[in-house]
Amino acid sequence: MIKISQWRAFSVIEILVVIFVISLLATLVLTNYRSGQKKYNLTQSVQRFSADLRRAQNLSLAVRNEASGIPAGYGIYTLSTTQYVLFYNTSQAVRVYDPGISRILETISLSSGVVVSPAGRSIYFMSPDPTTYINGVNSGSQVFTLTSGIFNQTVIVNFSGRIDAP
Repeated sequence: MIKISQWRAFSVIEILVVIFVISLLATLVLTNYRSGQKKYNLTQSVQRFSADLRRAQNLSLAVRNEASGIPAGYGIYTLSTTQYVLFYNTSQAVRVYDPGISRILETISLSSGVVVSPAGRSIYFMSPDPTTYINGVNSGSQVFTLTSGIFNQTVIVNFSGRIDAP
């Protein structure tokens, strides 16, 4: 005698449990993806910011002829919480960013969702040593904090020209 197997259907409860588990897993994956994206944007911005600081430092060691003359030094100025500029001055007397005197080489925007604080700060490297000026003074240090959501990282510049970034 041949037995024909019976088809069993899933109950509504079983289907609802499977849908709940799948939606829970999808929520966790999406949350971790967004968190990972914020971390990536922050890391990318910190690396670019510290590289641009080192770029200004290196430019101050080289003797270049820019459009408005030979620069006395180069620097970074945090224009706002989302932008900073790479600039140079041709006057030996000016050791900070001055909108009327300084010449902007490049304006850099931070990655989406990343902010830098404090805004309105200058780091200036003056030829030929290069001597480092933090907001016009050759002493102390400046801590920049870059933030994306709940994540933050710091970049520290001291008067000797040392740039510490993670």
